[in-house]
Amino acid sequence: MGDDESQADRDAQVALAYAVNCVTREDQAPRAGRTVADIVEGYAIDLLDQLDGSVPRALSAARAACLAAASEVAHPGRWRSAMRAVELCRRAAGVAAPDEAAERKPVEPDSGHSGA
Repeated sequence: MGDDESQADRDAQVALAYAVNCVTREDQAPRAGRTVADIVEGYAIDLLDQLDGSVPRALSAARAACLAAASEVAHPGRWRSAMRAVELCRRAAGVAAPDEAAERKPVEPDSGHSGA
């Protein structure tokens, strides 16, 4: 990761790594006796922990992951994981502050503050 990469971009990469694992586990869900919703929720909680419980960081990562996902549209195998990364970020924000997640705005790039 280069110095020019923002925190949101780095967080989005972490979310993507979680999403790839999540999608793999989802495909195994029927055999493992877990629901897809439980798996996704578990990964969102783990991601939130990686983001220090920060709603603004989770929302900023969701935005960066969404922008990154746009380049994956032509690749169905990667598209699913890319979109799951966005969802994990949004769910992480919802876990941290369920009443506030929809109302909070992501940290703007170069805003000079850490949010919450």
